[in-house]
Amino acid sequence: MNCRIEIDTAPAYELYPSLLAYLGKDKSFDRGPSWVREVRKGLDEDLSGELKQLGKQVVLGDSKRKLSDNPLFQLIWLLPPLIRDCPEDRSISGFLRWLEGMDSGELYERAANRLPEGISLPAGIGAVRDRAVSLLRRWDRQYLSRLDPAVWETLRRDAELKRGRIDSLKPEELIEEATNGLWISPVEENITVLLVPQVHCVPANLYERYRDLLFIQYPCELPSGEGNPPLSLLRMARSLADKNRLRILRYLSGGPRSFMEIVRHTGLAKSTVHHHMVSLRSAGLVRLMLEKEKNEGRYALRKNLPDRLYGLLAEYLNGKNDP
Repeated sequence: MNCRIEIDTAPAYELYPSLLAYLGKDKSFDRGPSWVREVRKGLDEDLSGELKQLGKQVVLGDSKRKLSDNPLFQLIWLLPPLIRDCPEDRSISGFLRWLEGMDSGELYERAANRLPEGISLPAGIGAVRDRAVSLLRRWDRQYLSRLDPAVWETLRRDAELKRGRIDSLKPEELIEEATNGLWISPVEENITVLLVPQVHCVPANLYERYRDLLFIQYPCELPSGEGNPPLSLLRMARSLADKNRLRILRYLSGGPRSFMEIVRHTGLAKSTVHHHMVSLRSAGLVRLMLEKEKNEGRYALRKNLPDRLYGLLAEYLNGKNDP
């Protein structure tokens, strides 16, 4: 299988998930509406207003969502491959200096080479870039630069650990491990899968396709603090505390099932089943299988599920509360 796996991390990568978490107000994120309100308190009125207008164009949580019509967000959507290809300092300020200093022709060429079929670049890309850099620089100054430095060390350490697994796991196994249950089979040939840890959209994965680059920002959980149970254990316990979700897990023990098969088996409304599957996926209890030969994903139990649950609980009870 001619598939290349890359593990990367740099502070600039956190620009994208931090903005998505703030703009989306997704209740499934650990950083939910209360976090958005708290962050907003630290923003000046100009930046808060610009982000509000930008957020009107962004629809999150739908795997079939189309790219926003907002030119500013279109360029922000292209940040990950630009960060990967940045030959200079990839701190947030360093990356933005590099992006700002690029002439419009080079920027157009770099961006055009990453756009999927059917998506065009915004007109006047140089002017759009200048607006984006201004907004991102203020976002960094008023929010990201105030994060605990331990966040960046946690991301670096997690990427280093994942990088050490490249030679011992198959590509789909490494992706499944990093993403806590996303199984892509078979991984396409002649494609680079870029895995990057992120802390703002936990427990979700950000999954974007840029031509021959499949970019996945996977959730990296921060330490929960002395004596506190890790959020991964809490998500698992909360997800299991529901009879319908337990029924779904029992049904999945018989093999992979499609969403509609689960709906028919449970007799529940599609919206209710969707809610349950989001909970089970976020808790890392089920695997979402994206198979090239099938039109829809299928769900399956993750391997060694009882052992994983017991292991998390045992580690916490024994005084270990790192993720």
